[in-house]
Amino acid sequence: MKLKAILLLFIISFCSLYSYSDETKSIHTLKENKQIISKIYIKGLKNKNLIHHIVAVLRSKENDCYSVDTIRKDINSIIHLGHFDNVNFDYNNNGELILTVSEKPCIEQITFNGNTAFSIKKLNKAINLKQYHYYTKEMIDKAKQHLLKLYINAGYHNCTIDYQIIINEVTNKTTVIFNITENNKIIVKDIEITGLLLLNKQTIMKQLKTKLGSHFNNKIYIKDLERINDFCKQHGFIDYKLIESNLVYNNKKTEVLIRLNINEGPHYKIGNVSFYGNIALNNKTLYKTSSLHYNDIMNQNKVEDVIPKKIYEIYCDKGYINATIQPLLDKQIKQKIVNINYLITENEIVYIGNVYICQNNVNKAKILRRAIILNSGDILIKKKLQKSISNLYNLGFISNVNYTLLKTDLPNVFDIVFSIVEHKPRQINVVAGYSFIQRIMYGIDFHHMNILNLGYHFSLLNLFSHRGYNYDTTCEIPWVLNRNINLSINLFRIRTKRNHLTLAVPNGYIENKHGFIIGGSSQLSDYINTFLGYKFEKIKPSSINDKDLEIISSIQHQLLNIYVIPMKITSILTRLVYDTRDFIYDPSTGKFMSFTIQLANDHLGGHVNFVKEILQSTWYYTTFKNCITSLNIECGAINGYGQNREFPLSEKFPLGGLHNVKGYGYDSTITGKYKYIMNIEHTFPIVLRNNINIIQGILFFDTGGIWNKLQDIRFTIGNNKYQLHSSVGIGLKFTSILFPIKIYLAYGLNSDKFAQKQYIYFDIGRFRF
Repeated sequence: MKLKAILLLFIISFCSLYSYSDETKSIHTLKENKQIISKIYIKGLKNKNLIHHIVAVLRSKENDCYSVDTIRKDINSIIHLGHFDNVNFDYNNNGELILTVSEKPCIEQITFNGNTAFSIKKLNKAINLKQYHYYTKEMIDKAKQHLLKLYINAGYHNCTIDYQIIINEVTNKTTVIFNITENNKIIVKDIEITGLLLLNKQTIMKQLKTKLGSHFNNKIYIKDLERINDFCKQHGFIDYKLIESNLVYNNKKTEVLIRLNINEGPHYKIGNVSFYGNIALNNKTLYKTSSLHYNDIMNQNKVEDVIPKKIYEIYCDKGYINATIQPLLDKQIKQKIVNINYLITENEIVYIGNVYICQNNVNKAKILRRAIILNSGDILIKKKLQKSISNLYNLGFISNVNYTLLKTDLPNVFDIVFSIVEHKPRQINVVAGYSFIQRIMYGIDFHHMNILNLGYHFSLLNLFSHRGYNYDTTCEIPWVLNRNINLSINLFRIRTKRNHLTLAVPNGYIENKHGFIIGGSSQLSDYINTFLGYKFEKIKPSSINDKDLEIISSIQHQLLNIYVIPMKITSILTRLVYDTRDFIYDPSTGKFMSFTIQLANDHLGGHVNFVKEILQSTWYYTTFKNCITSLNIECGAINGYGQNREFPLSEKFPLGGLHNVKGYGYDSTITGKYKYIMNIEHTFPIVLRNNINIIQGILFFDTGGIWNKLQDIRFTIGNNKYQLHSSVGIGLKFTSILFPIKIYLAYGLNSDKFAQKQYIYFDIGRFRF
């Protein structure tokens, strides 16, 4: 039995081997009979440079087997290049694969004839056709429609456009000529408004930018219809409907009659305002936030959009970021009132799971993490999230911050991922500028915002002008001993030409000043910090002529010696700051308030005793898109005490100069012990790139005054020395990586008739001249 089984297995194995041998033989024979591509030819090309694009996408290669499926894929790839209308192929007995392409014409030139209303640049932008690009007839027709739309929107309803296509058969390059007949603009002959019951025609006409006798602009007309709709629904006519709008042209299409049939509906007022579903916020808080009152005119946009957003912001500040606010309107047509019910679904408080940081650099995550004030397990509060983003930007080496909330297994817990893009933390600028005070200035400004990836800041300024020089070095060490305490040291050396020595000695002299400030700041809360430091300053006048010295020695007041002998000022500096600005180097929103006290005392090693107090408050508002308005108010006082109560003129408050009252000489003889300054500045975009202001324009108004006695203070504007002086002007602001560069042209409104009235100022952000 075993012998039979072995014999049967042997026979089956032999048959299988024979079969395999036969199959191998048949495959080998098939390969020998397979058609091989000996050569690949590409015909029909007029632009020989395109052959490289075709070869790059071909799967078929010479000496490969001929495959119809592979060639069809090659044809699809060639078509997708976008340069060809059609591709055919042929394979002959010699093994040659011939690809014949039908090349699209290439635009060599685009010409416009007859255009006067729009520039060629504007027309090219409208048609969206590019020189040296390939095109189809459909693309040309579409470009023609875009041109017609451009002209019709501008009021040229009689405009006609045709085009010519001139093709060079040799090069396959095309010239496209658009022939434009603009004809006259259409004049608005009249505007008829019917159907009004409560509103009058004049009220509606005020909402229109389309005016009688003006050129008709279809784009503005469409916006006008939207303006009427918004006006009615914001003034109680929430059932407003535009029944019909017609444009009736005369036979020559030179005039148009606009007919509007309007049904404004009942005039509604606000009835009862109710809130449902709220637990975290009481009704009193919600009523105050809504600012809706019984019998007020119904404003649909405010009720349905503005107020829900305000309420949602309050809930976000308490961690309810999943809260929803749904306004429900209950119209009482007979009473002509609308009862407003806000249905609030608070959902659960949202907590933070993990906080992740993704960055594009090898920076230590510790430096970035300590700028984020959100921690695992905290309530997710939107204000803290925004503050964390501001803190990251304020590090000085972050160019972009985005965040993503990731769901976790728990419905009310989210992980936060901060995506951070860093730029180089160091920057060196060659500073050059001009001002009427300093004349030509030049120098080097260097700063490094992240030394050794530890967050240390270092800056160095060397500035020279015809009035002297300024050396300024600052080093800051944040988070000392892993606490939110920052240490800083500032070294300075300044040489300045002064216009006068004292009021009795009007001749000029050189003031040499050097010293240092060392201190530390501590963050008391997210928005409040304090500074405590020590300032040492040595002042040495020089270049005083002998005649002036004789005048000083003849004055029976020994304290005048303070102006001609070297002296030291040693003082304690304290500062309390409240700061909510979004970006400290170039803010757009928020406010900055500070109160600084400088206490100079001879027991600290100096020669004088005085107290200098400065109170400053600045508010920033985003008024329009990319427009920022700032209001700055600054008050100051300085008084001596003890035996050595006199102090140098440089410590008194001057009138004039940048960030003071521009338009007056900074080094004028007008100085005082008390000051009041107000600056209003409005910036608007001139050059925008990726929604970032590259160049901005500036309009400003300054006013202020200085006094030696409190009883001399006058808050009226005029030429009198006791009155406020004011100025107006314009400027340009250029965006840099950290500090904006500004140039101002100011005109003093209350200057003496013999005094200079126009001044140019130059500002590079940190250092003001």
